Amino acid sequence: NNETIVGHTTLSTGTDPGIHGMVANLWFDRDSGTTFYNVQDPDYPLVGAAGVDADTEIDPTQRAATTDGRSPRNILTSTIGDEIRMHYGPEVKVFGVSVKDRGAISFAGHSGQAYWFSKSEGRFVTSTFYRDDYPAWMS
Repeated sequence: NNETIVGHTTLSTGTDPGIHGMVANLWFDRDSGTTFYNVQDPDYPLVGAAGVDADTEIDPTQRAATTDGRSPRNILTSTIGDEIRMHYGPEVKVFGVSVKDRGAISFAGHSGQAYWFSKSEGRFVTSTFYRDDYPAWMS
């Protein structure tokens, strides 16, 4: 499959798309009747960015998101990062870092921290799923 979220999440979970839930970069949500961007989540706004600027986003599929929020909510299984933290405990540091939100989130999973590059902000950002404030060490 040439859809990046599908490959990233298959690698990070060791499961197939039918199990981990990431079947495409975009899919049609029957309940809302709209196109859905895989890691969008209105419950977790961005940290370190005023919002997503559709004109400057690196990836055209990110422009299709209907909310600025991001999270791993739609990844239905644990990731390797989640498994490492479950095995070794909460003191273990797990990070997903990528140019794209879906690359960082798919590897950070539900228990790590994800950071991705915001072209409009010119720096790495995250969402409130991972932390409430922008870390000083990122500045």
